[in-house]
Amino acid sequence: MFFLLCFYGIDFISDLFSGRIRMADLLSFELIYPVVASIVMGWLLQCAIVIVFHWTGRKGAIIVVALALLILLCPVVFRKRTVPIVSDGRVVAVAKRPFAFPWSDNEFGVYVGKSKVFSLWGDIFDVPLFIYPFRDGQRFLCIYDYDVEDFAFVVDFSASATNTSRQTRWPSYDASRATMAAWATNVVLEAKGVARLPSYAELQEASSGLASLTSKQFRATSFPLWDAGIYRSYALRESLLVDLQTNREF
Repeated sequence: MFFLLCFYGIDFISDLFSGRIRMADLLSFELIYPVVASIVMGWLLQCAIVIVFHWTGRKGAIIVVALALLILLCPVVFRKRTVPIVSDGRVVAVAKRPFAFPWSDNEFGVYVGKSKVFSLWGDIFDVPLFIYPFRDGQRFLCIYDYDVEDFAFVVDFSASATNTSRQTRWPSYDASRATMAAWATNVVLEAKGVARLPSYAELQEASSGLASLTSKQFRATSFPLWDAGIYRSYALRESLLVDLQTNREF
């Protein structure tokens, strides 16, 4: 059960036992893989306990099991659950990361106060990297790792959002622009505004804001690429700044 919780999330496990999961979902790869992996990992842990008990006795086995459980629990207990979204040193919104390590689709909700203003879809390969809030409080620039390519887009709640989306000429290639616009539509969920590509002025402002952060501030306001609880890895700031270059072609 513990390993299933690590692979999925508490909501999926709850749906599984309550019968809200369809038969087609039960036979899907997204469910079968974690079930098989959980059985194998549980069996390997039991084998390790037996071997350690045989060679070190009961006391040694207890110590090893305690250390193993601590290592396994770290990604769940000590993981980064929320990411503050900061403007001028003030937290204007909070992004909530999904519980544990779901193998299926995830949802990264962005909240202003208690109200969810939009959320971002993700999975094990596709995750948000950084969210920059503009000073007007109506726009959020998101840098997103979309499997093989990082790209930037804006979630816009202003009255002029539709007109701005038509005027955007970034990136310079029409095909690249159309592709990224489609990607933005795919990953933005439950938005009360418009998902569009950024303007040159927005790219420059977000780039300046990102470059001005200290190393500690950057890590605090970034989404981890990999989170083991006691250790987290993040995208390099330099690579995010490259994603925001105004002369980007793709």
